Amino acid sequence: MNNKIAALGSSIEHGDGKPTAASYEVFKLLKDRLAEQQSALDTVLNTDLPTVNKRLTDRSLKELVPTKTETKPPTPAPAPAG
Repeated sequence: MNNKIAALGSSIEHGDGKPTAASYEVFKLLKDRLAEQQSALDTVLNTDLPTVNKRLTDRSLKELVPTKTETKPPTPAPAPAG
């Protein structure tokens, strides 16, 4: 999904004129698909996450907390000295 949105944005940015009718159509399709996926994620977070968190706390583990911040990739471990 992310790649498709990025490709659409790139296509629009590189043109000299206004976006084509096809670009608007693709945007609408991607927007609708993104809304469906966001709704599915919201459903999981609202219905399944409390059950998962209950199981975690029953085992003295930390709950999962939804966030909108991007998780940074882990920093690779330094190579062993040779």
